[in-house]
Amino acid sequence: MSSLTVKKIILNMKEQLLVLDARNRLINSTFSTRSEGFLFIDELPQKLAKKLVDGMTFQALPPLSAALKDEKSDQFKLQLEEMMVSDEFYLQEMRRISELDSTDQDKISELENVALRLLKDKVRDVIGLKKRPPDHSDINLKTHAELHNINPSYDLPDPALDKAEHDDKLIQTLFLKESLDLKLKKLKLKAAENLREEGLSTLYICFGFLEYKDLAQQNKKRVAPLILMPIEFDEKRDSFKIKSPDGDIQDNQSLRLFLETRHKLNLPKFPKPNPEDEFIDIEKYFEQVNKLVVKEKGWRVLRRSSIGIFKTSAEVMYEDLKAIADNPSNLLQDLLGGKMQESSDKLFNLQDPEIRRICPALIEPADATQHSAVIDMLQGNSFVLRGPPGTGKSQTICNMIGAGLADGKKILFVARKEAALEVVRSRLTASGLESFLLKTYSAKSNKKPFWDSVKKRMSLSLPNFSASEYEQTIKNIHSTEDNLNKYAEFMKEFYGKSDLTNHDLLWEQGILTEKYPLNWPGIPKLPHPRSYSKSQLKKAIENLNIIESDFDQSFFNHPYVSAKKVPNTNIDQKNFISSMNQWRDSLNSLIKLSDDLKKYKSFTQSEFDVSQTVNDLFLTLEIQNKCLDTGQLEIFLNFFKGDDSDRFDMEHIVEIIIEQQTLLNKLEELNLPVNSLDKVLIFIKNADIFKIDKSRAYQEEFNNLKLSHEIILNTFLPFLDFCTSKELSFKSIEILNSINYEYNNLDSDSRASIQFNKSIFDLVVKKKLDLLIFAKKTKQELLDQNINLEMAKRESPNLKADAKIFNDSNLLSFLTDSNFRKVRRRVKNIFNHPVARKDCADLLFKIDGYLEDESIINIDSSLESLFGMEFAGLDTPEHLVVGLNNFVKSLSKLPIKKHFCETLYGYLLNDTSKFLQSLNETIPSNIDLNHNIFTDLDILSKKDMHTEIDGWKKSSSNLEALIAEGQSLNILEGWTSKSLAKNINLIESYLELNKEIDSAIIQLKISQPIEFKELDLSFFKEDFLSLRSIRSENMQLFLENFDHLSSLHESFASLKNKYLESNGLIEKAMLLIQANPFESNLENVHIEALQSFASISKAIEKDLILYFDFRNKENSLNPIEAKFYSNFCFHKNIATRENLANFFKTWIRDEQYKELLKDNDSANILSVFKGAHLKRLRTDLKNLDNESLDATKKYIAHMTERQIQGAPSGQSGIRVGDKTEMELLAYGCSKKTHPKGAVRDHIKKSASALGHLSPCWMMTPASVSQFLPIEELFDVVIIDEASQMTPPEALGAIARAKQLVVVGDEHQLPPGTWFQSSNENVTDDMDVDIDESILDLAMGVWRNPRMLRYHYRSRHEDLIRFQNNFIYQNQLIIPPTTFDQNSEDIGLGIKTHYLEEASYMGKGQNHDEATYVANLFKKHTEIRPDQSIGIAAVNKAQEELIRQKIEALQGQSKSIRDYFDHWSIKDEGLNRPFIKNLANVQGDERDVIIISTAYGRENPSSAVRNNFGPINSNMGHRWLNVLTTRARDQVHLVTSLLSSDVRNPRYRGAEFLKQYLQFAKDKNLVIGGDSEGEIDNPFEQWAVDQIQSMGFEAVPQVGVRGFQVDIGVKHPSCAGYILGVECDGATYHSSPSARDRDLHRQNLLEGWGWKIHRIWSTDWIWEPDKTKEKLREVLSQTLRNSK
Repeated sequence: MSSLTVKKIILNMKEQLLVLDARNRLINSTFSTRSEGFLFIDELPQKLAKKLVDGMTFQALPPLSAALKDEKSDQFKLQLEEMMVSDEFYLQEMRRISELDSTDQDKISELENVALRLLKDKVRDVIGLKKRPPDHSDINLKTHAELHNINPSYDLPDPALDKAEHDDKLIQTLFLKESLDLKLKKLKLKAAENLREEGLSTLYICFGFLEYKDLAQQNKKRVAPLILMPIEFDEKRDSFKIKSPDGDIQDNQSLRLFLETRHKLNLPKFPKPNPEDEFIDIEKYFEQVNKLVVKEKGWRVLRRSSIGIFKTSAEVMYEDLKAIADNPSNLLQDLLGGKMQESSDKLFNLQDPEIRRICPALIEPADATQHSAVIDMLQGNSFVLRGPPGTGKSQTICNMIGAGLADGKKILFVARKEAALEVVRSRLTASGLESFLLKTYSAKSNKKPFWDSVKKRMSLSLPNFSASEYEQTIKNIHSTEDNLNKYAEFMKEFYGKSDLTNHDLLWEQGILTEKYPLNWPGIPKLPHPRSYSKSQLKKAIENLNIIESDFDQSFFNHPYVSAKKVPNTNIDQKNFISSMNQWRDSLNSLIKLSDDLKKYKSFTQSEFDVSQTVNDLFLTLEIQNKCLDTGQLEIFLNFFKGDDSDRFDMEHIVEIIIEQQTLLNKLEELNLPVNSLDKVLIFIKNADIFKIDKSRAYQEEFNNLKLSHEIILNTFLPFLDFCTSKELSFKSIEILNSINYEYNNLDSDSRASIQFNKSIFDLVVKKKLDLLIFAKKTKQELLDQNINLEMAKRESPNLKADAKIFNDSNLLSFLTDSNFRKVRRRVKNIFNHPVARKDCADLLFKIDGYLEDESIINIDSSLESLFGMEFAGLDTPEHLVVGLNNFVKSLSKLPIKKHFCETLYGYLLNDTSKFLQSLNETIPSNIDLNHNIFTDLDILSKKDMHTEIDGWKKSSSNLEALIAEGQSLNILEGWTSKSLAKNINLIESYLELNKEIDSAIIQLKISQPIEFKELDLSFFKEDFLSLRSIRSENMQLFLENFDHLSSLHESFASLKNKYLESNGLIEKAMLLIQANPFESNLENVHIEALQSFASISKAIEKDLILYFDFRNKENSLNPIEAKFYSNFCFHKNIATRENLANFFKTWIRDEQYKELLKDNDSANILSVFKGAHLKRLRTDLKNLDNESLDATKKYIAHMTERQIQGAPSGQSGIRVGDKTEMELLAYGCSKKTHPKGAVRDHIKKSASALGHLSPCWMMTPASVSQFLPIEELFDVVIIDEASQMTPPEALGAIARAKQLVVVGDEHQLPPGTWFQSSNENVTDDMDVDIDESILDLAMGVWRNPRMLRYHYRSRHEDLIRFQNNFIYQNQLIIPPTTFDQNSEDIGLGIKTHYLEEASYMGKGQNHDEATYVANLFKKHTEIRPDQSIGIAAVNKAQEELIRQKIEALQGQSKSIRDYFDHWSIKDEGLNRPFIKNLANVQGDERDVIIISTAYGRENPSSAVRNNFGPINSNMGHRWLNVLTTRARDQVHLVTSLLSSDVRNPRYRGAEFLKQYLQFAKDKNLVIGGDSEGEIDNPFEQWAVDQIQSMGFEAVPQVGVRGFQVDIGVKHPSCAGYILGVECDGATYHSSPSARDRDLHRQNLLEGWGWKIHRIWSTDWIWEPDKTKEKLREVLSQTLRNSK
């Protein structure tokens, strides 16, 4: 998307900020019943503005009648306050008045007075006072004012009619005291609310109103303020004093823009403050505007003044976006450009060294999700951070800011609400970083707080900080974490394919071996224990269980133990028995024939023996016959009769001769010089020294190398000749070449005329040359203007004075000023032509400057020494001056001193001229130092070029010799390094074989070695191999019977055939049952074994089916199962097979355990990491972490303090307005008061310096636009509570940063427009729509938002369990509480107060609920004053009603007053009590929250109208999510609704309300959210068994999903859980980091009241009894403590 499109988007968003119609109070200011402001009377605007700087109070009219004494009593006042919020007639009357469509302030005031008087009369009746006597209370207020000499007109007096009263500190109003106090109270409350909720000062005094006709409303008259002055109320509760903190006066920009766009009228430019008193002339501005509007439109300016609530911030942001749109920043392009941006929600490995380096430590504890967000920010990534309620957003932001400051970043932190800013500020202040924060929101942006903070920062003195000690602390933390991680990583690592972690394997093995000990000898080894899988084990257990149940004792030692196939039918059995009988008959024949060869018994014991003998006889006879045919029988006999050594020697020489002949053929085919192969090898080795392309021919490569050598030597030898110093580097040569180049650029005359010396390197001389050229140019310009320079020289003493006279002259000076006339006559002789008066001064100054320059140049000795005889001052030849100047400039750019050695640099300075001439004579002018070869050969970095070039000389010589050698071997052409290298092994093999053959021939005494080497010996090689295969015993038999080998062969062949027949029959029989009854192959079975089997098999030819069925099941076992089964049957319990499957599983786990211990690291972990060691490591980590938190704060302060070094000094000046940056700040700090001017101007002029002093700025969106220049001042902007901020509000901050972090929760409050949020007339019973937030926009760009998952706020899971389930799909990790769910009475969880008889009054109000809430609040202040509290209603009307009720109680209750006083001071007021509604409660949290749902039945018989205001909107669930998650300890749900009253909810908001009402009552979730789980692993099972055996109840997996205590321990005599037992199973080792696992989790549980006892696997492995006893002791002690 183009930049132009982004510009359009920004401009469109700009229009969302500002409403330019009657809805905008800055355009249409009414003083109606709904208005929060009112007009003054009898004041002078100019004086009023000045007096407001020191503070003023409001003056009511005198009472209408004499005050009744009995109405001043406390009893009367308290009763009046009560009835003002409870008397139905009065409330209805006030509502009626508020609904009047009237802008007449007087009429409204009088109606309110009448209603109040009637109420007072009713109060008199209630408390038993006499009836009020008649008076004149119905008199008109204006008349009443006149009677007291007060001008009642809202049109203020003429300034000329000043009187003493205008100098007092009182602002006169046209109200009686009660009405005035009520209005001021509302104003003060609203201003304070805006300040807290939006960080905006919205209270203003208005001066002057423009009365105009609205074209959009049939020319209806409207008024709008012209001038605004920000003010603030005194902080004291009962005080209505106001003052202007800065004396700042502002233009109404909304009105100005409205008139320009809608009425095409441009108001006069708003005047700047008077430098003397910092105030504009208000009356004068009134006159200017009035004159314009009367003339142009027939309108008028009303000289009136008022107080009111106005939100001017939209104007500033509007103009800001208008300017930003012209040049959107890169970050805005990313956000609005329509493209997805990279982001990731993956957790970082906090143990990664690189991650540790990026973020060594934090200033506050952080879980893995928080820590990963900080790292993401430090890596410069923009991303979205989702922060559900209570997940530590502020904590994470503080860590981001702290880490960013340490990293040298400048950070802009922006939030719309003061509460969000204050929470972060408070945390950072507690971390010692307040001095590095610039707070420009709410009252903190006023002049005094701003300059006080700057002064404090400028005088900051940091505590001592040791970087080495801090580094060591961090190293110690990392070392401790690594040790703990080592144990956890080992425990959570899965063992092979077992589907068990090492932890579970250890526990399962231990428990199994205790119950099923493997205590018999010869237990087999499990092959590859890690490969044995869970599925294999499951199948094996099933198989072995079947065998265990089917086993019969009669199955021992059965002859068909190996059978796998069952002969199931009668026919199959007969066939099998018949086959066995045939075999037994054949076996008898075999035995008879074997007896005939008793002489050779050792050769007839098995079929194999006989077959081998027959085969060997046949081979021997075959070779013997072959040798007879070829006449080589003697060679055969020598080999046959020789010993093993002789045979081996004969075989070996035959093999190597054959191999050598093969190699020779290959070498000849390659056309290699066979007789010079050793030289070829040497050539290859020498060629490899040179870095050549191995795929190109030697000849081509050598030619390239030769050329490279020539280039290098020809290039650098001249430089070496010029400078013989060993310190000559390539950089020096580059500079020499540049100097020579620049010298050659001079013409020959310049080189000959200029007297070069070391002054050419002097900066002063360079400036003089510049001056010379400038003066020559000026002279020519003056001559071109026909200036008489000779005459000018004579008049030079008067030139400046004459110029000043011309400068101060005017059109009439020639008449009135005699000096002017004299000067004019004098300069005519210089100018020689007419010159305009206004140009004379400039021309005279120019001439004077030229003459001054000429006088300096003409006597300059340094220039004269350079130009020598040619020097003639300004008349020095042009080409010499320009040439030398260019030469000097060129040399000044060269790093000569840096790269020249001392000798060379001295030569250049001491004899510059000779140096240049010699260099020019020695170095050719066309040398190219940019040749690619210099880069490729890394010559550019060489420091010693002499040594480098000497190496190239030697290399060149070696290259020439190598080329000559290659030519003599004829291998340069056609051969490459790569192709020749492929044959190295071939060459070397041939040479080695040749040596070996020659040696063997000598050893064997071969008389004709050459002929022998040429023989075809392949025939003998094959025969030798065949003869060597004959068994040695057969060889001996053959030697003994050598003469009758043929007859011996016939006898053995007959016996072999009989063996084949007999064994074939038994094999056929066994094939029928797929059995192998013999331990070896049938051909190897001895004849005696065959006889024995024949006898046994005959005896058991019955009950085969039963036996074979069982054997089939045995044979179905896989090899591993069968291996253990065989061993088990042999050693353990062959009679019954009892616990066969259990013992098998024990064996598998034991083998896996043993294999695990074979690893030294594993064994070391199990022996070292015992409970005591782990406890010590965890304690060390906790102590080190606390130590590092403090050290990190100092470290960050230390690193941030260093940023001040980069602060720009800025501009100085006499006036404050001229000063910028540090100059301005230093000046401001030096003043006892504060510099003149507005704070916004001071900040804009010193923004960069302030950024170095205080790199973290905390602002609202409006203050960003108001105070900051449009520049990328910040490295990162962090936006908090982003769901409540619209994109237009956020763009100003984003435009001023390079990186964006958007923090918020899309399930919390959406944004409302500025004017919606300030318009009290939007009825609460109307469904509302929601605008897009910056969070929504950012989540559409960075699609993988991070999410904070640990919930910290709620000390009872019921406070968040429902929302986690309904809103967050159980993604939050919530610690469990030690108390049961019905724990309201101890101040935890949710307590429902259902008011069955309460009546909903409509208009969002429920008086019964409001009264109940007020009393509940009072009760809280009495019994739990140490707990903070907040009240949240579902709408504004109920909020106001509750406030009135509490205010009425406040006068009667000391506990309430004390409570307000206490919490307004504690924690800087951050936890002060509040009364809010669901629209503005986001960002607040308190220990206790009272919720008033307001809605209900309007009478007992009616049904509830399901009209729940904003809850019924499509975002209603978001409002309720915020409303119900504000409590830390307890929620009091005060409601007139039952879940059943919410019928057929159409929106999620109503569904939320329905389900939450039910949950608050019974604490059961509709879907999911189980609070107790199943046992996690064998370890936990063991612990549960032990705990229960000791008389306690053990509950596994206590808590909601994501954060569960392994085992909660209860006892009948105690409430809740008395102990939590944590094992080191999955819950422990699955944590992402040691900090989360061993520190964060423990601290969180202990903070929630858990007492934790931890059992370590290593303790149980080594000392199970001691571990059990320790558990018993802890349980007993905990029980005693709990009781």
